[in-house]
Amino acid sequence: MKKKNPENKDLTGKQKYTVSDSNSEWVLYHNNFSLCSRKVRICLEEYKIDYLPVHIHIIETKDCENLSKDFLKINPKATVPVLLHNNQPIYESHEQIRYLMETFPNKLGIRLLKILKKNEGYFRIKNTVMYLDFLDPIDREIILYKEYEDEETQYLIILIKKYQIKKFFDVGSNCGYYSIKLLDEIPELDIEAFEPNIEAYSKFK
Repeated sequence: MKKKNPENKDLTGKQKYTVSDSNSEWVLYHNNFSLCSRKVRICLEEYKIDYLPVHIHIIETKDCENLSKDFLKINPKATVPVLLHNNQPIYESHEQIRYLMETFPNKLGIRLLKILKKNEGYFRIKNTVMYLDFLDPIDREIILYKEYEDEETQYLIILIKKYQIKKFFDVGSNCGYYSIKLLDEIPELDIEAFEPNIEAYSKFK
């Protein structure tokens, strides 16, 4: 196994050395809570690439597995995701997606290609029409899977019903998915949604 130059702190894009002896052509070190990891997983799934997923716990999900000696050999910066192609690491999610697009220029799914021609627009998500931007990672997950953070929203619904909450403030509501989901399940709930980011707020049009 080749070792990286310890002085090389600017790790981005594909590296020439290998960091693993895996038999899988594609390996993704990721975390379910990591938004950047989600972006790369969506891209891999859209390209229908057979890859080996390796879940790495970070402090938000359990412990600091990303700081372990084994993972630091994969990525000295201790961040996820890390994509390996033939055991050569590709760092930073935007570079990983760029690499996949360059490696499979003609393999992009027809559905995704149609969306990319006009990345913003109205999409029917179950019973609701929402204005979403495919280039936004959260919106893209909603478009592709028709749901977002389903476990979290279901748990929130259980708590609201259990404690008979009448008023809900959705602060940082982004595209309004949480508010729409809650109203669909609890029509009598009084919701006030607030989004300070102008670009995200414009989706409410």
